[in-house]
Amino acid sequence: MLPMCPDHGDRFDRQMWQAYVSANKAFADKVMEVVNPDDDYIWIQDYHLMVLLTFLRKRYHCVKLGFFLHSPFPSSEIYRTLPVRDEILKGLLNCDLIGFHTFDYARHFLSCCSRMLGLDYESKRGHIGLDYFGRTVYIKILPVGIHMGRLESVMNLSSTFDKAKEVQEQFEGRKVILGVDDMDIFKGISLKLLEFEYLLQQDQNLQGKLVLVQIVNPARSSGKDVQEANRETYSAAERINQIYGRSDYEPVILIDRPVPHYEKTAYYAVAVCCLVNAVRDGMNLVPYKYIVCRQGSPGCD
Repeated sequence: MLPMCPDHGDRFDRQMWQAYVSANKAFADKVMEVVNPDDDYIWIQDYHLMVLLTFLRKRYHCVKLGFFLHSPFPSSEIYRTLPVRDEILKGLLNCDLIGFHTFDYARHFLSCCSRMLGLDYESKRGHIGLDYFGRTVYIKILPVGIHMGRLESVMNLSSTFDKAKEVQEQFEGRKVILGVDDMDIFKGISLKLLEFEYLLQQDQNLQGKLVLVQIVNPARSSGKDVQEANRETYSAAERINQIYGRSDYEPVILIDRPVPHYEKTAYYAVAVCCLVNAVRDGMNLVPYKYIVCRQGSPGCD
């Protein structure tokens, strides 16, 4: 399902869809065990549970349902190729409120509702609404931000200062480019490595003076797409280090392990550049954190 969203379409797997629906039904059964439909507001997160709403609405006509999509929603030209397009749209329309990170994603959703279900939206006083079987489904743009208090508290930890000093000493005389990404097919880690390789090819003066530190957040799954992304990443890093590395210089540093907040913050503070080049993405908070850390704590300068 998710590969459809970033224009990375593949053959539709009917068995996987049935498994997806079954998983949503299992969630619905658990929610029904604890929910008070007269008082509770059920807030559902991301593409994993898009049809959970259908099960809940069938059981509770008046329950308040909200859904937030943390991922891109595809254009209608892409979405219409999905065989279960109507099931998903109608499932989402069981909500009272649907949230998106950006207006572009909301616009794609509204376009799909118009072209595939014949539903038009109205915008009044800044509120976007769709009339669906006597209910108004509200659409909201809800971009997230970073928690400044938490980030500043990490920036001021002694462990952060110590790690920043260690990183500066480790790469003394060299400039650090930083990447912080999940290991999946959408984050573009292998593309980042190819661009870094091209940079070293084109400017020999940078060889030995530039280091790419790529922090790889643990993968959320172990499917074939993740395995493919992992192979591409390690293959590219190994090739670059073999060609341009030497005994005292490793151009690409892959940190493929859980990295504590203080350590990431130290790398943010030291790096002269942070590359975020996802092919498609939701609201990526890495650039925000990088800018704050670079401008922030004097102890990390």
